[in-house]
Amino acid sequence: MLKLPGHVDQVAASDPAGSKWRRWDPHVHMPGTLRSNHFGSTTVAEALDDLAACDPAIAAIGVTDYCSTSSFRRAWQAWQDGAGVGIALLFPNVELRLDVPTAKKGLPLNLHLICAPDQVDELDDFLALLTFTHEDRPYACSRKGLVALGRAYKGSADLDEEAALRAGAEQFKVTFETLRASLQSNRWAREHCLVGIAGGTDDGSSGLRTDDNAFSSRRQSIERLAHIIFSSSSQQRDFWIGSGSASLAELAKTYGGPKACLHGSDAHERARLGKPDDERLCWLKGDASFETLQMACLAPDTRVSIGPQPPNEGFRHGRVAAVAVTAPSPFIAEAIPINPGLVAIIGGRGSGKTALADLLAVGAGSSEPFGDAKSFIRRAGRLLEGSSVTVDWTQGESSAHDLSQQPTGPESLSRGVRYLSQQFVERLCSADGVSSDLLSEIERVVFNAWPADQRLGTTSFAELLNLRLAPAKDKERSEVEAIRELGEDIAEQQVLRASRERKSAERSAQQKLLEQAEAQIRDLVKQGTKGDTTRLADVNSALELRQNAYQVLDRQIKSLEVLQGQVSTARSNTFPRYTNKLRTENTAARFADAEWNSFGVDFVGEVNELLVRSLEKARKAASSIAGSTTAPIPELDAVSKEDLPKRTIAELTAEQLRLQKLIGLDSRRTLQLKSANQRQRDLRGKIAKLDEEIKAVERAPDRISELSDERTAHYAAYFDALLQEEKLLKDLYAPLRAVLSSGGAAVSKLEFSVRRRVDITSWAKEGEDKLIDLRTAGPFQGSGGLAKVAREELLDAWQNGDGQTAASAIREFSKSHTADIRRHSKVDPGDEVAYRSWERKVAAWLYSADHVSLTYSLDYDGLNIERLSPGSRGIVLLLLYLAVDQEETDPLIIDQPEENLDPESVYSELVGLFRAAADRRQIVMVTHNANLVVNTDVDQVIIARCKSLAEGRLPDVTYQSGGLEQPDIREAVCQVLEGGADAFRQRARRLRIEVESGEIS
Repeated sequence: MLKLPGHVDQVAASDPAGSKWRRWDPHVHMPGTLRSNHFGSTTVAEALDDLAACDPAIAAIGVTDYCSTSSFRRAWQAWQDGAGVGIALLFPNVELRLDVPTAKKGLPLNLHLICAPDQVDELDDFLALLTFTHEDRPYACSRKGLVALGRAYKGSADLDEEAALRAGAEQFKVTFETLRASLQSNRWAREHCLVGIAGGTDDGSSGLRTDDNAFSSRRQSIERLAHIIFSSSSQQRDFWIGSGSASLAELAKTYGGPKACLHGSDAHERARLGKPDDERLCWLKGDASFETLQMACLAPDTRVSIGPQPPNEGFRHGRVAAVAVTAPSPFIAEAIPINPGLVAIIGGRGSGKTALADLLAVGAGSSEPFGDAKSFIRRAGRLLEGSSVTVDWTQGESSAHDLSQQPTGPESLSRGVRYLSQQFVERLCSADGVSSDLLSEIERVVFNAWPADQRLGTTSFAELLNLRLAPAKDKERSEVEAIRELGEDIAEQQVLRASRERKSAERSAQQKLLEQAEAQIRDLVKQGTKGDTTRLADVNSALELRQNAYQVLDRQIKSLEVLQGQVSTARSNTFPRYTNKLRTENTAARFADAEWNSFGVDFVGEVNELLVRSLEKARKAASSIAGSTTAPIPELDAVSKEDLPKRTIAELTAEQLRLQKLIGLDSRRTLQLKSANQRQRDLRGKIAKLDEEIKAVERAPDRISELSDERTAHYAAYFDALLQEEKLLKDLYAPLRAVLSSGGAAVSKLEFSVRRRVDITSWAKEGEDKLIDLRTAGPFQGSGGLAKVAREELLDAWQNGDGQTAASAIREFSKSHTADIRRHSKVDPGDEVAYRSWERKVAAWLYSADHVSLTYSLDYDGLNIERLSPGSRGIVLLLLYLAVDQEETDPLIIDQPEENLDPESVYSELVGLFRAAADRRQIVMVTHNANLVVNTDVDQVIIARCKSLAEGRLPDVTYQSGGLEQPDIREAVCQVLEGGADAFRQRARRLRIEVESGEIS
């Protein structure tokens, strides 16, 4: 079992900024290599200088030779003598040939043994244990053994030693079983040696693939032995990190775990030194130390990359590079470098880890620590007066803030940073319910999930929501208004229908009064001759007809004049306001002023001309009926009874007066007759009106049915509009669903939901409180009775039905319970005015729809966010920031993200998300969880230690930092974090590295 080594000669290369991408060339031959040496006169020093001059610069070189470390030793000496300035690490890479030929070319399969430079002597000792048999004689893999093998093979005992050495190295092959047994039985090899195999088809393990899979078992055994696959193929890399056809579990079962895919220039001539084909450069994340290579085997998915540039090279802008506090505060004596990737701040309780996060956040532009009473910034208070925190950014800029002054403007005006302090998380995820801040964060993430070119020019979720839902919302509002108006019309018709008997009785009474008035008139005129009396009656009858016709025209004229005024008001006020409303609500339409003029509203046709013509016609007709009172009026004796109704009112009135005088009525009887005639006209008018109302009453049932059908149609249309809004909402969340579906197991637990929310309690309570007498015996007696019936008969249709289903349900409910509702009325039906108002309110309430609405939210693991515990809401919040919020690239600072989470949740929910999120944004987390540090393979660990505390002064805090490839950092992780050693041990098992608690450094 391989033990992580301690410090070797690369201690000086340790970088306090942690693990950074550095270029490696792990497979380079040097002048004098035992096979295919095409370097000519090039010296080892010149070769090293050429490698040091490569761009991008190479930090570490694996000096390779066949069956021997001689090339490494020569290179090491030249390096020590000053060659290859800039190269930070040389390590030996011994290339062996297995006695396993590839199927394609029949070449022996290549295998590499790699160790730290300080272990080179032990590597030679191990090689000497390997043997190759020639003519029944074993030869060791040592200089002496290879020379002897070469001379024996060539049949010349006097063969030059160098020539014999090359011949021996050419012939030496090791059996796979022998090599595997030696590696497994040798303690040094288990602890210090990395095994690499070529992955190609010519001389690599892929060359063992055949159509009949005859060598499948042998290939798997060889690949299982390896820690490293030498291949630049992206397909092979994906396979060996578990992103291809095999999962991590399958890799562990068949091959012992994932493998690091490395690639080198494999140079055998000067021109190819450090220049692999197609710029397939090898990048490892970490110091230029052998520990980095071992850590790359532990975490090949995060620490190895092949390509012309390191990963995320173009995404380093806008990340924090360092933080410092200026005097007089001695809190941070020297600037602390900050890695641009994933950073963990660890330390014991009160060690100053959260203090560093606070300072970093304030310096980067966040005001969050000033609003947190528990923050270091607030608690230190006056002790920080006169000090300021400065943050350096990766592009060379700096930002600073006075620690005694709270920022006054919006957070991060000039620099983006998001700080999830403990108070911030608690505020968003409290047990009191879902906060508006959490919903706002969800909405912000949803908005950011939309591609920028599809946001319709909006800048916030609310704007996008309003714009996309406007058609459905307008439809809903118009349907609700139509339902209300139709409800009032139906209420009027129902009251009218209920008044039939009363109006019939009233008409009978008015008819009797009319008959009495007519009898009085007959009595008043009976003293005249029969002919005069009869003629007066005919004139009175004709006059009544003409006066009635005149009243009809007079009402028409008044109505036309009112309509004229309404048309004028609409054009000058109503229509312009409507057009302005359209313009205000639809500024995104981007019409020019002249184009908006096209939206001016007007009446169809020549309304003015129609009104003028109608008024002129009505006035002319009225004038024709009225006649003139100034012109001489002839007597009408010669006019027949049939033609009397064609004469003017003025003529008939004059004739009436003439006949009354002719009959000989005195002034008193004349006044009585005039009064009786007036009463007769009034009664006839009332009876005519009652006749019209009675006709309307007779039409009321049909009219109620028509209006009810219309109201039901609008009710259905409202629910259909809700369905349309639901579709639009789902469309709005489509980009988010795409992110969730591709985000892995933890993220897939998040799901956007649109629900129809029915507040049946408030609907029933409004009816019970305002309209229904709960004391009356019946189905709705007592509080809660109405809600119970509604849940049984309406809830499912309201909750799940379409427009037709909901409309049918409310109609059946109305038919079944209208009589019961009237029986429970709080208003006496005898009070017509009050009862009519009550009927109207009942109709408006019964068919109201504002208690049915849509709500949208996120679900996590099948539960709506409102029903989640604070801890689960915390997971949702982290999922939003780490996995869903793909657009935001500002640094993210999180204080103890593992709070309220069990260890399994930390591993299963957060580890992968932190690593993936660190590819697009800088993340700094304060944590005391070993899994979050070790299993995320953080790029930098900052260890906070508090040396002393004293009242009235700042604590004496120190910060140590570096990458996990540094032994002292690993040791600190094990000492500070509970379970740190176990976390390393469990992770190391994938590489079969034994890590004992006392052996970390």
